[in-house]
Amino acid sequence: MTNKQDIMLTAIEELRLKLKEEDCQNGDIEIEKILRELITELYIKREEVQQLEDDNKQLQLNVSELKKQLDESTRVCKEMRLTLDILKQKAPNGEEQSFEKKVTYAKVQLQYKVMLSDIATLKEKLDLSESERNDLSRKLEVLENKFKHCSSYKDEIMKRDNDIRRQIEDINESLLKLKTDQTTVVELAKQSDLAVEAMVRIEQLSRKVEKLSQERELYQDLYVKTNGNLS
Repeated sequence: MTNKQDIMLTAIEELRLKLKEEDCQNGDIEIEKILRELITELYIKREEVQQLEDDNKQLQLNVSELKKQLDESTRVCKEMRLTLDILKQKAPNGEEQSFEKKVTYAKVQLQYKVMLSDIATLKEKLDLSESERNDLSRKLEVLENKFKHCSSYKDEIMKRDNDIRRQIEDINESLLKLKTDQTTVVELAKQSDLAVEAMVRIEQLSRKVEKLSQERELYQDLYVKTNGNLS
């Protein structure tokens, strides 16, 4: 029984060490702290993604509006160019144009030049907006990938945390069972020790009874012999 007790105590001690090791690992990893940091980072990344998406939509609207303005300016510019060509064609060859026609021509020509400048400016703005939109799209893609990575990492950490908790619960249950078994073994050991003591005591008493019986028979024989001699 002593060997069984030693084995049981050794098993319990091993489980305690294993449980302590699991607790240390859990403490070293600081899973809950990491999860809190990851969740906070995920919220920030989600807000950044949302902001980038909003900015991207706004840039798309700006690009669309600039394209409309560019198309309209180009159309007006073509009309002005056509008007200039018509004015040139109507002017008699070799004759001086009237002052009114000269003014009209100059105004249209000036408007045409201004419109060309506006078109160039719009093209620059459009190119810049499209470049910004492309950069923003790349940033958005990178940020979305980071967000997915953080989400995946968070899920993996939570899965590991659940696995560790489940292992600790299983170990605690096993430890409790072993403690119960240990108590049972100790009780059985006590009972066994009492039984051994009782058997030893019975054997001692049996030998004593046998000895007393022999002495009794001896005394009986002496008694018979003594009575015979007296007769």
